[in-house]
Amino acid sequence: MYVEEIKLKRGTKRYCCTLVRESYRHDGRVLHRTVCNISKLPAPVIAQIRAGLRNAEGAGALDGTLVVERQREYGASYALLDLARQLGLDRLIYSRKEPWR
Repeated sequence: MYVEEIKLKRGTKRYCCTLVRESYRHDGRVLHRTVCNISKLPAPVIAQIRAGLRNAEGAGALDGTLVVERQREYGASYALLDLARQLGLDRLIYSRKEPWR
């Protein structure tokens, strides 16, 4: 997966779209699939996502802030939720005051 920035110029207007994409092969041709559109996220968050996708170890290995504190097994969903809370993505994705359901 990688982050692609698409810039279009239509007349006097300029459009910029930032996408998370993945490439795959089908019948010998290289094709691209859009995973998500991250255009409305702030620039520092987009830079973190871009750096995290470039790094084979993941986003937590960039500065060593992801540390295992407990040895209990909670599952992949809890680990991802905890990582999202550490990065502040839970506030960006879900801005309501009520808890997730």
